[in-house]
Amino acid sequence: LNFQACFRIPFCVLPRETRIFILLYGTSLSGDVHPPNVPTETQTLLEKQLACASFPLFDHEGLLRQGSLLLPLSAINGKVVYPWGPRPLFEMEDDLVVLVTLPQLHYDVIFPCVNYGENSLKRDFNSLDSDTQQNLLDIVEGGVTHSLTEDEKEALWEKRHYLTHIPDALPLVL
Repeated sequence: LNFQACFRIPFCVLPRETRIFILLYGTSLSGDVHPPNVPTETQTLLEKQLACASFPLFDHEGLLRQGSLLLPLSAINGKVVYPWGPRPLFEMEDDLVVLVTLPQLHYDVIFPCVNYGENSLKRDFNSLDSDTQQNLLDIVEGGVTHSLTEDEKEALWEKRHYLTHIPDALPLVL
């Protein structure tokens, strides 16, 4: 089986933790045993998840993976698929594998280091005037995001750097 997938997503919008996930399906006709009086045309195709594999798009140094990768497939038992987490390359010599070939570029693509600017600094809540402090505390004590007015949402967002020491403010800011 040879399949090519093309994703029209620019690298610059992908998070560093992006994983490529492969899910192998099998199909069969409903009911492997055919009753003599039921035509085979009325049977439907059933899909079943057989195995999966995943790998991070960027390696531990932030480099985009390129070239061929040989990935072990994990058999799926049940309906839930767990694509996350590291896995040893091969556990047994008869493991099922999938060969994934990524584009080979003539240059490295490196995920950039993120520098935190001035906007990400924590600010001292006490440096705000007392009216603003009280207004923010009243909003946070209300605690329900769906009843916030647009002005309250804007005030929380604008002063979010001053609210880092108030844990109850986090869900309201997000």
